[in-house]
Amino acid sequence: AAAYLGLIVSVVLFGAISLSCSSHFKRTSSALVVSYLLILPLALLEVLFWQMAAGAGMMRLIVSVTVIPVVGLGVTAVLLAETAKRLLHPPDVGSEGSDVVDLEEEAERAVGLVIQRDQFPDKLFAPAKRMTLMEDGTNPVYDKEIRSEIFSQGTLMLRLVIQVSMALALPMMAVCLFIRPAWAPWYISYVLLFNLLVAPVFSAGSVTTERERRTLDLLLTTIIPPRWILWGKLFAGLRISAVLTSFVLWPIFLAGVLQSAYWSGNNVASLLGFLLIVAITCVLAATIGMFCSTLFHRTASSMMATYLVLIVLFLAPVAAQAFTRAVIRRPEAVARVDALAVTSPFSTTFSLPFRVAAAYRGEPRPGAVLQRPNWRPFIAFCVFAVVFESALLLIMRFLFHARWRVAT
Repeated sequence: AAAYLGLIVSVVLFGAISLSCSSHFKRTSSALVVSYLLILPLALLEVLFWQMAAGAGMMRLIVSVTVIPVVGLGVTAVLLAETAKRLLHPPDVGSEGSDVVDLEEEAERAVGLVIQRDQFPDKLFAPAKRMTLMEDGTNPVYDKEIRSEIFSQGTLMLRLVIQVSMALALPMMAVCLFIRPAWAPWYISYVLLFNLLVAPVFSAGSVTTERERRTLDLLLTTIIPPRWILWGKLFAGLRISAVLTSFVLWPIFLAGVLQSAYWSGNNVASLLGFLLIVAITCVLAATIGMFCSTLFHRTASSMMATYLVLIVLFLAPVAAQAFTRAVIRRPEAVARVDALAVTSPFSTTFSLPFRVAAAYRGEPRPGAVLQRPNWRPFIAFCVFAVVFESALLLIMRFLFHARWRVAT
């Protein structure tokens, strides 16, 4: 009951903070950034309070159901009152619309990545606009998709996710790869999570955007073969997400060269296995996004379906493993769940044998070692990925050839 009460109060308070910032700032980007800067420290303070007061017992529970809700709801009431007052008497009244934000100007001046298309490494995922004719045999769909404006749909959240993830990669790299080399699977899990966040953005709207712009029928009636349309859109989204993922993956190469703790035979093989898991996950996430984009008519629906499938396949098995080990604790149930966890790259990452010498270990890997170290889950994951992805590609090719729901 206390946990649910704290959750409800937090949701109401965070919503009031977001509304207040949205009413105060003129730009969505400013309101979003300030909201996160206020909400994240509050969330961390709540967690720290719960951990530091662990020895207080009943006193911690009483404070959680009395003081914290009263303070949270009080601050919420003040914020909502100020927001209502600001909306009743907005400061820009009488400006004759001079303060209205132009959407094109907002897109150009939005907080986020600054891409230099003619410079490395930006041109790897956003090549410069074509100024010459395409060579013979070039896939026009792929060329158009890879040279388009990848942030043209106002994906400010994606910009923030990329920038925050790049910033977090630095301390995580230092801790998980150099200070505590035995924690390398945790850094690989961070890379996988980053890919799961960005991959659907570039693949889940590949076909639905054509529907929304009423250009899909025109595309399907051209002489471009359906397989060119399929792999052109698929590889364009895959190239962007893979290059962005490689920006946070390259420290694993650096650690493998500089850290002697990784030089043992099993660890070298496990590092190669980590890289293969990331590569397979990149391809699988892009294919799932493309498949959902083929089935659905709206980009929003395709995006939600893609994230839902990724959560069920990649994250749900990890939660099931943790639950069976912490609550059920029956060996047969644990073994059954481990067998079903072959769909998760996170579980597969922690199953690989990865050990370092005592001088480099520091602390053992945290308690989230989900499977006993062996190569069977890795092999099973690779087989599952190949079979599952092949099935999705065959279905998408059939849909493109048959024009079923694609040309409607």
